[in-house]
Amino acid sequence: MPIDVQRARTQTPGVAHRIHLNNCGASPMPAPVIEAVSAHLKLEAEIGGYEAAEVAVEQVEHTYDAVARLLNCSREEIALVENATNGWCMAFYAFDFQPGDRILTAVSEYATNYRLPATGTKNGRGGRSGAQRRARPARRERAGSDAGRAGEVDFAGTHSH
Repeated sequence: MPIDVQRARTQTPGVAHRIHLNNCGASPMPAPVIEAVSAHLKLEAEIGGYEAAEVAVEQVEHTYDAVARLLNCSREEIALVENATNGWCMAFYAFDFQPGDRILTAVSEYATNYRLPATGTKNGRGGRSGAQRRARPARRERAGSDAGRAGEVDFAGTHSH
């Protein structure tokens, strides 16, 4: 499904007067989102937050189906979370990493995505995982090679408590 860029720009008031490139944190909202959020906040003010959430259950459930249709997958494969950091943490902690496992990251990885492997694992031992971080230099050793373009984290066998 192609994106109608002109429609998206028309519906997004913030792009009329600026070029906004900081979309990773919070991009300018389009009018339909502003209207939906404002209506829900008004409903919360009138009947309470938990009650407003109950009213919105059908819309939230529809979101899973719509996103699944967009991505050509089942609704069970969709996880909606508060933000990218929480989503990354949930996915990361789902793995049972063991000493010697490696996680490759991009050179310009978002800080949370890069730091998390070095600070804790799901293994339940608490504290630091003992991971050793080694950032590879941003260089290519030969044309077409991925070498030197990723940060690398090795899980060592030591754990501090």
